[in-house]
Amino acid sequence: MKRWLFLIAACAAMAQTPDLPPLTEGTTDDIPVAGDLTVVTSERLVYDATKQYVVFEKDVVVSDPHLRMKTDKLSIFFDENNQPRRLLAEGRVVMSQAEIRAWAGRVSYDVASGEIVLEDNPRVMRGRDMLMGRKITFWRNQNRMECDRDARLIIYPQKGGARDWISGGR
Repeated sequence: MKRWLFLIAACAAMAQTPDLPPLTEGTTDDIPVAGDLTVVTSERLVYDATKQYVVFEKDVVVSDPHLRMKTDKLSIFFDENNQPRRLLAEGRVVMSQAEIRAWAGRVSYDVASGEIVLEDNPRVMRGRDMLMGRKITFWRNQNRMECDRDARLIIYPQKGGARDWISGGR
């Protein structure tokens, strides 16, 4: 019963808001995946072995078996074993993983915790359903997501969509 009241209240709140979500920009559909390799391309690359980081700039494209991404700038910081520990994508970030697509102005990823933080007008879409807010955080290795301040979830009626997930599949 509480789930239905929540859903009715959420739908009523959305119905009172006449403005539609912003149009999504950019796609990763044209990025080919090269088997199990991760390939990063850009117009410019700066590598500093003493500070243990690499920066890719201008037209950055990431092709990975689990993630595809385009951004203006990508910084990768390495640990003492030369393994990536933190990634930071800045400027017009668009990424996709399976059926999930996301857009933001800034995305940070902590490899150890699996925490991904989207900021600067972040939007996440699954199918037609869209989540927006000031800051969206999700954990890659957990089925967990948080949206801080000004959270807005738009749910379209479709079988298997977010509405079924919220209502427990009923």
